[in-house]
Amino acid sequence: MADQPESAGRFFDATSETGQPPVDTKNSANPPNPFLGIRFRCCQQYGRIYRNADRTAYDGHCPRCGQRVQIPIGGGGTGARFFEAG
Repeated sequence: MADQPESAGRFFDATSETGQPPVDTKNSANPPNPFLGIRFRCCQQYGRIYRNADRTAYDGHCPRCGQRVQIPIGGGGTGARFFEAG
């Protein structure tokens, strides 16, 4: 390891190339599952809730106490991705 600078391995370089082509999520066989970020006031926890199979709502629960939350999907809604519940 004498060829590496003293700081090698101690810092993350976000510009490093991986050698892999970028992932095309629009044409991918497994597109990402849409989610909403939720801060659950009941337990002061952050969690994600995911769109249901029917694509009618985002369903989930508090990661600590299990309190259920459902946010319907519909016209005239909001483009926000982060919410508070409970």
